[in-house]
Amino acid sequence: MGPAFISSSTQYITAPPILAILIGETVYNLRGGLDYLVYELFRLDTGETHSGTKFLIETSINEWNSHIPTPQTPAKQCRKMWLHRLTTAHQAALKALQPCYGCKWTKTLRDLSNTDKHRHLTLVEASVHHGGHGAIGVVGPVMVTTELTTKVAFDDGTLVTEMLDRLQKEVGAVIDRFHLDFK
Repeated sequence: MGPAFISSSTQYITAPPILAILIGETVYNLRGGLDYLVYELFRLDTGETHSGTKFLIETSINEWNSHIPTPQTPAKQCRKMWLHRLTTAHQAALKALQPCYGCKWTKTLRDLSNTDKHRHLTLVEASVHHGGHGAIGVVGPVMVTTELTTKVAFDDGTLVTEMLDRLQKEVGAVIDRFHLDFK
């Protein structure tokens, strides 16, 4: 009789709530870095500070355009608006990062951030994969090997570590693009 092998299996478990909190904090800080960048761009372009700036993430062109005053925009509303006061180069750079203009990762960041801001724990699913057990030998000592891996995914199946790593790289690349503007 030769070696016997048992096939692998996957077990789904509930991720501890602290994991969702840590994911939310990570997303919050990534979004916060972009908000801070826009605040500093406004200060650079105008010489002023404005407490209403933020990194806009809009999914429709109309939503994006609603941040730029028109002749019909009431004066009181114009005072709250700030996007049009950035240089055209900075406006164009921010516009290119909008989901409505084809940038998909910013929508993902917004969706994760909004879920967290509205006091919902980010949904995560953890699985433990038991990689096969193997027995070697016919008579005498038996060696059993086990490979245990864990994966944590969002409810859509996207792996958490891959998504957060991607978002961190994208945010870092955006901040790096503006590095020379501040020299």
